[in-house]
Amino acid sequence: MEECYSTKLLAEKSYEFIDEGAKSGKPFFIRIAPVAPHSNLAGGGKEGDSEDAGYDDNGLSVLSRGEGNAPISAERHKNLFPNVRVRRTDNFNPSRPSGASWIRNMPRQSVENVECNNLYYRRRPQALQAVDDLVKGTKQRLQQKGVLDNT
Repeated sequence: MEECYSTKLLAEKSYEFIDEGAKSGKPFFIRIAPVAPHSNLAGGGKEGDSEDAGYDDNGLSVLSRGEGNAPISAERHKNLFPNVRVRRTDNFNPSRPSGASWIRNMPRQSVENVECNNLYYRRRPQALQAVDDLVKGTKQRLQQKGVLDNT
């Protein structure tokens, strides 16, 4: 479903805008703001579905099922960084929590929650790859059109 990937669509529209702006010979401004690598806020279900908002029928985050609102990468990047996970410092999910009372009183994360956090953490650099392609493509397009130094 690469043809519907938001960063790809944004790149295509941005390149068209640069082409038109350069052709006009007038100054132009473009601001490109991809959603990646942030949470996927667009729902995949029908309007009104609880899945649409990232919560199940019980009001619990669907992240606990391993998908939910995790960033979405381009298909070509989905298998990158298979071993990336949340850093395990001394303060990561301790068996004896310390610190401020609101932290100390938090329950320990379940294995499922830790894996969900790892998925989310891994998806961010995967999604950033398409953003890197967008930045590179934008610079190349501006250079090709001879307007890079005037942008």
